[in-house]
This record gives sequence, structure tokens and C-alpha cells, in this order.
Amino acid sequence: MRGDENTLIGKLPPDLLEKAVLRHRGAVRPEVLVGPGIGEDASLIRWGNAPLLAVSSDPIVGATEGAGKMLVHINANDIEIGRASCRERV
Repeated sequence: MRGDENTLIGKLPPDLLEKAVLRHRGAVRPEVLVGPGIGEDASLIRWGNAPLLAVSSDPIVGATEGAGKMLVHINANDIEIGRASCRERV
């Protein structure tokens, strides 16, 4: 969604996300089993001899109160929901 002519509100459209962010992903690493991508809200990483590590990082934009609590809930939800996708890809 667009605000004024220079401001995007909410999530980036997929084409802009790819152009502005995802093209800078860097080198493929074998320990990253599920990496960043459109529709992927969590990543799965092989972490030494430990169990796999699931990580997520979503920005909280526009929150004026409770941003910390919201950040924990949103990222925990992304990891939980992403488990099915991760299981399919591993």
C-alpha cells in the first residue's frame, strides 16, 4: 500500500523486495538449509552438532506502543508457521 507519493506502507511488493533486498543475499552456505526468500518468514540453519536452529527477523514498522512484545510474538509465529515449509524442504 502506498501513503504519499514517496512512502510505502506495510509489506514491500515482491518485485521491490527482490530488487532492493533479496538480491543482496550473498553466497550460498551449506549450513543454511532454508534461507531467505519471498514467502519464507523463517530460516533453518544446521548449527554444529546441535539440533537445527530456526530463526526469523521481521521488522515492526509503525508501532508506537508495545513494539518489543509485538516483535517477539510475530517472529515466534513466523518460526512456528514456517516449520511445515522447513520440514518439506529439508
